Amino acid sequence: MPVTHSVDIFRDTFGYDQSIKASEIVQNYNHSPLMDTWLAESIHRVFTPRHQVIDNGFLLPPTSESPRRIHTPYSEHVVYDADWQPVLEANHYSYNYIGFAPNGNLSSFRHDPLVIEDHITGPCYYMGALLTHHGHFFLECLSRYWHALEHPVPDNTTFVFNLWKRDVGDPNALKEKLFQGRWHDFFQVLGIRPDNLILLTRPASFDHLTVPQCAYTISGYDCHISEKLPLVWGYLHERMSAIGCECYDVSLSADKIYISRRHVSGPAQDRHIRNEEDVENLFASYGFRIVVPEALDSQYEMQAIISKCKVIASSPGSGLQNSAFARPGTKILNIVGENMNKDNAALIHQASIDYIVGNPCFAYYENDLNDDPNDHGSTINLAELRKCIEHVLAA
Repeated sequence: MPVTHSVDIFRDTFGYDQSIKASEIVQNYNHSPLMDTWLAESIHRVFTPRHQVIDNGFLLPPTSESPRRIHTPYSEHVVYDADWQPVLEANHYSYNYIGFAPNGNLSSFRHDPLVIEDHITGPCYYMGALLTHHGHFFLECLSRYWHALEHPVPDNTTFVFNLWKRDVGDPNALKEKLFQGRWHDFFQVLGIRPDNLILLTRPASFDHLTVPQCAYTISGYDCHISEKLPLVWGYLHERMSAIGCECYDVSLSADKIYISRRHVSGPAQDRHIRNEEDVENLFASYGFRIVVPEALDSQYEMQAIISKCKVIASSPGSGLQNSAFARPGTKILNIVGENMNKDNAALIHQASIDYIVGNPCFAYYENDLNDDPNDHGSTINLAELRKCIEHVLAA
């Protein structure tokens, strides 16, 4: 049966507005100097998200150059009400969750005329910054859907995404890309289609916009996580795994999987296990199914595989972040080379997922740090990893 995450379980266990260090979440099989520095000190803050409903307001893409832009640390305001006051709930990064006054307490400010090039009619739903990295997309982008699950949107709703500056190009080409592969699968379940999605590239006004806070953000080495996340991830997994189990032969699925990064491309390719094939063979000898996300037909297939799991192992990254959809209590084993993660917070992000879902988070460290800033590969000691696998399976 598909697993539905329980907000009530989360509320009873953790409460609201709490914080915890990553070092309290990660169960270390072997010690790493990383645990004495930024990893140990990273904070996972639990907060209750807010929302606003704005009439006759304005949307500005992050690329807009305007004197009215109010800069805040690591973020910019992108949604304004009818009086040109910024709507903080639209901002992406965590600095706008804590310590900022409500909109009504913000001082008014003067602004020069700005040409509004588009107008969006009817009800709209703000989905925030579109992050074209797969892990960030389903962890952060889709987290704003929590309000739509509690208050279903009208059928004629338009979903609005902002674009990071690096992603601005041909919006039609980008939209076509979004509705291919795994991203299309997420959109299909949420009722988002090419005809009801807008990628904001020009200043626009709107009739009616619902603006929920992002329920999960990664900010440097800290994470901000909301009790609404199990609602979104559980909704996605329940429906997608059901479709996946109907479309794919799940008899091949195992209760233990190793998610390989052998086909990862782009900048993340620098974070790699040099002896990946040997590591895969070791896990296979313990009955783990080797899963290569890039070789799967769809996200539906991944969801079907995840639904059967009791143990998931991988190097931290977008593949392992699919554990967001695992049933509570699933053991998660992170294989972390210090050299792979010396400038990357992937383990911290994974710890926040495991914390919010309720999964034991284990970590095997390869103490292989070197001084080469361009070297992010690690060679895993198979004998030590074997001991760690046996430790996790017996836990």
